Amino acid sequence: MLKNFVAIATLTFLSSFASAYSIVDTDVVSGKIASINSLQNTLVVQGFFGSKEEVMLKPSANIYFDGEQAALSDLSTGQSIKIKRTTYSPTTEKIEGEIVSLDRDSLSARIRVAYNEVVEVRFSDKVKVSGNVKGSDFNSLRKGQLVVVSAK
Repeated sequence: MLKNFVAIATLTFLSSFASAYSIVDTDVVSGKIASINSLQNTLVVQGFFGSKEEVMLKPSANIYFDGEQAALSDLSTGQSIKIKRTTYSPTTEKIEGEIVSLDRDSLSARIRVAYNEVVEVRFSDKVKVSGNVKGSDFNSLRKGQLVVVSAK
């Protein structure tokens, strides 16, 4: 019997943007689709050991069914699924360092902090930037600037 397999890549935010954020992990959720809510763009996945987890998908999530690009509407309950998601979690109330690179599409910056460690920080309207910057919005940031990122 041929088994159909669904793979999804998405981003998950573990709480609201109240702090400076860093990418901390890539998580994988595997199991069978227990339910699909197309209106809320969510899936409930039943793990192989019985646990259930609800996963919210961004509209930009990449969905593949049998190796081909697919849509959420192509999925059905009972299918095997593997979801790879990048999770963002609060790491600290304040991050200080030098901007190494900027990604304007995802509103994120890689910042070199102490001991040459580089963290990726995602910005929102609840994040304040100060330091060697000309403006207070994300578009005013430039590579090489020394910044302090904190919650508003």
